[in-house]
Amino acid sequence: MSENCSNCVQAKMLEKVDERVSKLEEKCEILQDKVAETERNSAVNEDRTKSLFKMLNEIKDSIKIIANKLEALESKPGQNWNELIKTIIVVVATAAVTYLIKK
Repeated sequence: MSENCSNCVQAKMLEKVDERVSKLEEKCEILQDKVAETERNSAVNEDRTKSLFKMLNEIKDSIKIIANKLEALESKPGQNWNELIKTIIVVVATAAVTYLIKK
């Protein structure tokens, strides 16, 4: 009978080990699914990050173009003013020379 009880104890322990192995297998499957999902999300996030950096570079280039255009527009009134001053000087000089020639 002692041999039979020893087998009973071993059988019960084997059942417990079998249950634990089954639970661990289930947990492993769940973890594998989570890892696969994380890898998919990582790939999607990597694509999004690349798209964002591409958009940022496009925005940066657009800002440079706008800044150059703004600079050109801001300098234009100064150029017009300089041309006006030159024209006034030429008109005054021409009037002075004409006045001196007629005298």
